[in-house]
Amino acid sequence: MAPQFNSTPRAPRILIARFSALGDIVMMQPVVTALRAAYGKDAVVDFVCMARCRQAAELLSGIDVVHTVERGTGEVLNTLREREFDYLLDLHGTVRSRSLARSLDVLTFSVDKQAWNRWRLI
Repeated sequence: MAPQFNSTPRAPRILIARFSALGDIVMMQPVVTALRAAYGKDAVVDFVCMARCRQAAELLSGIDVVHTVERGTGEVLNTLREREFDYLLDLHGTVRSRSLARSLDVLTFSVDKQAWNRWRLI
């Protein structure tokens, strides 16, 4: 008898990384809303941030789990790997978030914050 395969694709598992800046974290609500509109309630949408920003991240409607770090992403790396994310949305664009992307080895979409151009203006 031939093996049976489930032809229904699984809902995507998405991790959003925005480590700090309370106001910027709160401003992530439209991103979460758009992800939920596109992928529905079956999608997994998690958030990773610094521990001091946890309360702001928990205000985001549509987030399944908020993962926090005190100092570095290594603190939660095993937990994040166990969640088997399909995508990482790097909305911070820092060394920390790029390191996380490399460590998780997932398809990553990042934002270009034009930090270098802003720094040159000083």
